[in-house]
Amino acid sequence: MLATFGVFAPGLDEAWSDYRRATVYGFLSWLCNMDLWQPADVNTGTYARFGLAMIDHDTYASYESR
Repeated sequence: MLATFGVFAPGLDEAWSDYRRATVYGFLSWLCNMDLWQPADVNTGTYARFGLAMIDHDTYASYESR
């Protein structure tokens, strides 16, 4: 489908690396989210989950190997 529009899908390794690095966006978005927009417990719980996902996916190492 992507090739129809001149775009080629990344290989499995590249896609996995991109996925691992994408957790940083979610972590920072929720870490900086004001309690005005979501209750503090929602913010804390969500960025904690993103933090654990970053640990589980070894996100820091994915940036080092880039």
